Amino acid sequence: MNKKLFLAIACPIWAIAIVATSFWILWNNKAQTPVVEPETAAQNEAQAESVFPVIAQEQIFAISETHFDWVSDPKDTEKTLNAVESVVRAKVLSADPASFLRPTAGSPYTPLNVQVLEVMSGDLELGSQTLYFPGGSVTAEQYLEANPTSGQKIGLEDMTQNERQKYYLDFPSEMDCDLNKNTEYVFLLVEDERVPNGYFIFTGGYSIFTTDKKNVKTGNELKSTKASKAKVAASTPAE
Repeated sequence: MNKKLFLAIACPIWAIAIVATSFWILWNNKAQTPVVEPETAAQNEAQAESVFPVIAQEQIFAISETHFDWVSDPKDTEKTLNAVESVVRAKVLSADPASFLRPTAGSPYTPLNVQVLEVMSGDLELGSQTLYFPGGSVTAEQYLEANPTSGQKIGLEDMTQNERQKYYLDFPSEMDCDLNKNTEYVFLLVEDERVPNGYFIFTGGYSIFTTDKKNVKTGNELKSTKASKAKVAASTPAE
């Protein structure tokens, strides 16, 4: 039976409580047009490599940083492996804008478009799939629609619709990591039947490994995948 991912607070099923969630308001009510600093060559290069969209600091209205009280250490690779349903090797191609997958959801998810090249464990199909990474940045308009009460409290109703579509709320957490386009990773996944084809990266960066099976955040080794019979794609897609 598929495990249920606790989407309402945008955290894995091991996290039993939110310790603290705070908004840092950055937007100045008098500022109508953000001033964007010229990007350096290094910034352009980083943006070209990262699969996640880069949003100018001047367009960040607020930051909501969430801290979790974990039942089990998410950095413990073996315990994380025991809790997931699928382990796959996939090439990251692109990312869609973050969104709230359910009404009144506490935090958004960022859809990653990937090409699944190998199924080490589980029943995921080879080929094009969407994996959901916890967190991301949503427009003020998106946030107000999903969380009207909270949106009112932080002043989103006082903004014009154009401003709500221009400014963003960012949702960082300890699970964050960067991923490069056209790069292969190993993902530990759980499913949620309430989301069509809902494959979720279980504990964010703690559930992502390089192809030499080193965790992208901790460097911990993924010693096994508990695979009984792996499915491997005949060839990798052209970049």
